[in-house]
Amino acid sequence: IVLGDLKHGIKLSQRIEKLVKSIDAELTLVKGNHDGYLKGEKFLEIGKFCLFHGHAKPENLTEFKYLIFAHAHPAVYLQGIKEIVWLVG
Repeated sequence: IVLGDLKHGIKLSQRIEKLVKSIDAELTLVKGNHDGYLKGEKFLEIGKFCLFHGHAKPENLTEFKYLIFAHAHPAVYLQGIKEIVWLVG
């Protein structure tokens, strides 16, 4: 499962097509904001889990016990300066 932004640019890339074809497994893409022209899901529900890219989210998020998403840019502001932070969970 790829949680969006399989590619960086919006246009379809030959490199991405080659990569996807080379994977010897089932690939499920939950589309991200950079995945125009690729086939994929808006979000994926698996039991108590909801998987989504984060650029867009499903309406029924409160129905899930676990949320797994990718498009996050966490940061903190310290004395007026924005610092990127890494979240581990």
